[in-house]
Amino acid sequence: MSCYQDGNNYYCFSGYKERVYRRLVKGQDRTFAWIAADAVAYVPGWVYQVGIIADRVALEVWIDEALC
Repeated sequence: MSCYQDGNNYYCFSGYKERVYRRLVKGQDRTFAWIAADAVAYVPGWVYQVGIIADRVALEVWIDEALC
């Protein structure tokens, strides 16, 4: 998953099989922040379902129906 506004403002879902993690990262004006992460190995070729529930106070991120 990737949402893109421009080269400095975006969200990116990434992961690594060897390092055993998946994460959602926000890039804004050359600053990066993890929005959510878990210790589950990324599986290349798998189609992930990523859901985000946001309100003014909290942000929930779900990957394949599991809360991160």
